Amino acid sequence: MVSEIVIGSAPTGAGFTLSGIARSDAQVALTSGWTAEVLAGTQTIVARGPQASGYETARDAGLEAAQEALDVFCIRGTLNLTIVRVEATHFAWWTDSAETIMRIVGVADHNVSLTATLSVVDAQGNPKPAPPLPVVWHRSFRYFRVSQISTDLFDAYRNLYLALESILTTMVPVGQVNGRSEPESIWLRRALRQIDATLPMARYAPPASIDPPADIYQDVYARTRTAIFHAKQGSAAFLPQHPSTRADVVDTLERLSRLYLDLVDKALGVRRTGGGMTLGGFNLAMQSFINATSEVAISDDDSPLDRNDTAVNPGGGSVAQFAAAYDPNLDRPGCKYWLGELHSAQFGPVQRVSRLGLLHHSTLTQVERLDDPVSLLGVDVLQIQLGHRLVNTNHPRATFAT
Repeated sequence: MVSEIVIGSAPTGAGFTLSGIARSDAQVALTSGWTAEVLAGTQTIVARGPQASGYETARDAGLEAAQEALDVFCIRGTLNLTIVRVEATHFAWWTDSAETIMRIVGVADHNVSLTATLSVVDAQGNPKPAPPLPVVWHRSFRYFRVSQISTDLFDAYRNLYLALESILTTMVPVGQVNGRSEPESIWLRRALRQIDATLPMARYAPPASIDPPADIYQDVYARTRTAIFHAKQGSAAFLPQHPSTRADVVDTLERLSRLYLDLVDKALGVRRTGGGMTLGGFNLAMQSFINATSEVAISDDDSPLDRNDTAVNPGGGSVAQFAAAYDPNLDRPGCKYWLGELHSAQFGPVQRVSRLGLLHHSTLTQVERLDDPVSLLGVDVLQIQLGHRLVNTNHPRATFAT
């Protein structure tokens, strides 16, 4: 029998996907007034708490409680798991006007990869083999590779910063001050100023920068690197996997990635294969979906996902289908969302949600399967939020499981 997630009587809560299946039950009551629970055989942590207003408040408070609970489970030796794919799949509920409203969120990635091939011909136009490129290796490549294969945002940032540090010291060696190596902060400011003369730093600075080398130092080092590398009580430290800091770190990571790769190109003549879809191109590609008649569907069908699915219930499970609309208020760069709402009287035979689908002009364009079905017992209004997200696979990594 498939285990179901039941929200219970708590006025607010949220559920998130774990990195593995729990082998035993685990529960904890937190000092914040929240509780959290993981059931054996499931891959979902559910946090329940006092009244909160609206989806975002319920989601963020639930996520913080769930993360704290996992810390407690780990220190007790009860459970060693982490929350993954927060942006891609979760659910939250809250109480409004005596109604319990639940929102289930799913995101489908659109992976885009562009490549180009250069042909070399002789004077007669005949193809001739290109000479093999010399093998160039630099210590910074190791840090960059580890950052790209990391599943954790902060780990990726740490290694990418070390990659920058490594290539920069090749280009601008650390100096000596009174017989000792100059402090890192002084060296980095000096290095960025020096590089700016031949590789203008404005392209890698935060928006509205008026002094790019100084602003990059503040963005990459003073604010982000220091907060990620340190954890002293009372300091401006970033707590791993905390929702309030993720967006800013991702933005800085993107600028840092471009700076590192351009420095490698400049110093070593090694260029990463580029190409991809711009945000403008993605917005244009999504326009036909935005203008389409859209619906979302839910099903209690437990069938495994198949890329060839043409129905949300390929195994014949019950289905409820209802109108949805593109909601620009939910937009994030490279991500578009559709939102649909269904009242309990319209659930019909669907009493638990195992699969979700998004349809444009009656054609299934996205299907998601929850790791653990969510019971609709006690839910008065169900909201389904499904989105399309752009992922440029040739670009440095920007999405992380944790």
